[in-house]
Parts: sequence; structure tokens; C-alpha cells
Amino acid sequence: MKDIKGVFRNLESMLRNASWFDDDWEIYNRGNYLQLYKENWFNHRQGGVHFETYIEAP
Repeated sequence: MKDIKGVFRNLESMLRNASWFDDDWEIYNRGNYLQLYKENWFNHRQGGVHFETYIEAP
């Protein structure tokens, strides 16, 4: 997989366009790493409650 950042940009776009996303959801995307969380989940500095996915080097 060559364009990992592109995969995560596409994933972020798909999430933001989902019908449920406007309900206080936020995304923290740093290339090969993405967190999805609600505003009130205390995820300041990405250390709170969140869903997380990433791709590491092989």
C-alpha cells in the first residue's frame, strides 16, 4: 500500500459525509492514524475516549 495518507483522507471524508456525523463527532487525522470521538468524551490531547485506527510499517 503506497498511499496510506490518501487512504486515511478518504476515510475521513467518508466519515464526515455520513448522515450521523453531525451529531457532535470530531476527527483527529494525522496521516496514517485517525481518531473518531465525540466532543464531550474528554479526548483533549488525544488521550480520552475515542475510536482509533492506524497502519504501521510492515
